[in-house]
Amino acid sequence: MTGEFDNIKSIHERLDVSAAVHWKRQDIWGVLAASYAIAILPISSVLTSPRATSSSSTIKRTWKACLTASSDYKSFTFVHLSLLPALKNYGTKIDCCELPQFLISVLADFISYYLDVVCTCNAIPFSRSKWEENETKRLIITREGQERNRSFHQTYSGGYNAKDILEHVDLMKRPDCIDDIVAVAIDVCSQGPDYAVKFWASEEFIDHNGSKNSTFVPSRTLKMLEAMQDKDRSLTPIYFSLLAVLASVKPSIIFDIVNSKYPSFKVSFNWTTIFETLRWYVRQMRDGFSGEAANNSKFEDQDRPPRGYYYGVEDNNIDVASNLTTLSPTPSNSGLDELNEMHMSIVLSHLALIRKVATNCASGRAILADMNLQGNQRDDKGDSVLMVLFSLAIAPLTPQLRGAALATLAALLKIDGTNQKERTLICNLARKAWDLLELSQIVPVLLLNQYHSKNTEGLTQVMTFPPSSLSLVS
Repeated sequence: MTGEFDNIKSIHERLDVSAAVHWKRQDIWGVLAASYAIAILPISSVLTSPRATSSSSTIKRTWKACLTASSDYKSFTFVHLSLLPALKNYGTKIDCCELPQFLISVLADFISYYLDVVCTCNAIPFSRSKWEENETKRLIITREGQERNRSFHQTYSGGYNAKDILEHVDLMKRPDCIDDIVAVAIDVCSQGPDYAVKFWASEEFIDHNGSKNSTFVPSRTLKMLEAMQDKDRSLTPIYFSLLAVLASVKPSIIFDIVNSKYPSFKVSFNWTTIFETLRWYVRQMRDGFSGEAANNSKFEDQDRPPRGYYYGVEDNNIDVASNLTTLSPTPSNSGLDELNEMHMSIVLSHLALIRKVATNCASGRAILADMNLQGNQRDDKGDSVLMVLFSLAIAPLTPQLRGAALATLAALLKIDGTNQKERTLICNLARKAWDLLELSQIVPVLLLNQYHSKNTEGLTQVMTFPPSSLSLVS
């Protein structure tokens, strides 16, 4: 027993917060310190006892310090940018499994336990925007105090040597925030469902036969992020991205959560608001243009040629010109010329959530693909989901965003795993998608000589890429 205590003491001396100064790589020490904090968490009930001794109080302080040290020393940034990429490319195998898979599995356990602990103990770090907001306020207060001191000394003593104060917040001093920790979790989950399953919670229940079973339920991490992003919208992209990667395990649950049909987990959004957000970006980017480019970014049915000349399908009893409408006008006159990093994150996360659920949940895919958004005016017929995504695909976006929009369209039109009713619905929607693809000229078939005719001349300028979108590729 004495030897075991000596080993524990040796570990404690190496991982105690006071030992950080002896490490050349304090970010690596932060990972070990956080693991140590998770390991000694079970004794928290003893540490909070009224009979707790001074030694137990010391351990409690050590636990708190080690839990937050990983954030202070940017350990999760190290894991995200250095450790995890190294594990992905590590090729050594052992007898039972590949070593990288085992190590990533251990890392997934660590990240999931850490997030669960900070949620349980209410030790959640700030978001990036909240940290920057607090630092900006602190900087303003410091400047005001310095100005008061300068005025006082000039009035009564004639001189004052003020310390230099930064004009802006030094982002290099920012610790790892909740955004950074969840980003690591997303990267780990994206390695496969076997790792994403660790970020779900399990709940036991009794079935109709009286047997005990377990099912997946949303974890504390998801509930924590839902509560935080409802108050801090800067966390919405990271939250949606986490929902997207978790859909690889239980897509039906994620679909029901967003569809407001999961009783024990209420969210502040739904599928309609997600698609309406994408439509808002389409409108804003369209209104950001002027002149002919903006006017040409619309669907029109003037001099529309038959479909048979292109892909061998005649009318097929589908009148796209009458069933699909142009995007309804936005009430705002101001638009976006281009998307900044925050807006790009929002669009990508929304598309990723739609795409992952549509790929893995056949029943949800048919519902999403057949959705229609209401218009803002009485004479506005609204917009279909396909219309919104095609309009987004031809907007002035980077190739990454445009590719995500087209990949989302492809996921919504898959028929894998669908029943007969869903397959018929998606096939009808796919025909409409062909018409939209033809009209959008994402694939410029009208420029080919064999398809050029008098009937197609009016379509060459109907729906084209804005000039600014082509400049993004070069």
